[in-house]
Amino acid sequence: MKANESDDKKMAISCFEHIGLEADKYRVGHTKVFFRAGTLGILEEYRDDKVAMIITWMQAVIRSFVAQKRYKKYQEQRIALQVAQRSIRAYMKLKNWEWFALMRMIKPLVASSKIGEELEVQ
Repeated sequence: MKANESDDKKMAISCFEHIGLEADKYRVGHTKVFFRAGTLGILEEYRDDKVAMIITWMQAVIRSFVAQKRYKKYQEQRIALQVAQRSIRAYMKLKNWEWFALMRMIKPLVASSKIGEELEVQ
């Protein structure tokens, strides 16, 4: 168990070194860490800065995700609108043409005859 305590001390010291805390501002005991006056406030400020940075990053990722979904929806709507406009323009050009009127009357009859043929084949 003593090896575990030694590892805990080493981990605590390496954490403080990593954040740049001066060695004279803390002491690591067997089970506790002791700080000089004001050091805990510095660590809390450091923690608050890191938490704020993480939350800001997470908000940015979420906002980006939502914006991408919204953009994709608008792109799909734009494409659908272009298809509808193209169809309406084609209809407006052809609606007074006699051959188009004839084709519109015959097309349902041809489609229903194909359904009959499919039923007979099966």
